[in-house]
Amino acid sequence: MKVPSGVTVIRASKVPSLINTLHQGIHVYKFSRYFKTVPVERFIWLRKDGYRIEVSKTYIELEYRAGTLTKKGVALSEVHKVVSGCGTDVFKRWQRVTRVDPECCFSLVTSSRTHDFSFRDSKYGGSNGRDQLVAALRTFAFRMQKKRKPVELTLNS
Repeated sequence: MKVPSGVTVIRASKVPSLINTLHQGIHVYKFSRYFKTVPVERFIWLRKDGYRIEVSKTYIELEYRAGTLTKKGVALSEVHKVVSGCGTDVFKRWQRVTRVDPECCFSLVTSSRTHDFSFRDSKYGGSNGRDQLVAALRTFAFRMQKKRKPVELTLNS
């Protein structure tokens, strides 16, 4: 089967490791939509119940995260789109003043704003690592919007 251009396929064998990676959490840089400061280091993770991406200033041990709701988290049911690269207005503004690697960037788009991140760790950087994690986030967001109906593992950009 030929995969159309712009579609990322998640192999079924990779799904458990991607879910585990999202639950364990990832160090990222968060880009401010108000353009007040330099990008700041943050730690993001997917809650075990799969409903929210939490955003914290510091790493939180896995055993303490279970009931943690952060002020800066975003409910996946509110995410309309997960964008790879520097396609949002926030990233376009930042690219005018600093070097932003599009292969390390992704954004969670809601109706009211975007949450713009860049991977800090090089193992997620590059289009392949980023695209796999972005596809997994799209899967979770799609599932939340469709009230947990089964979801295909091939998603459009």
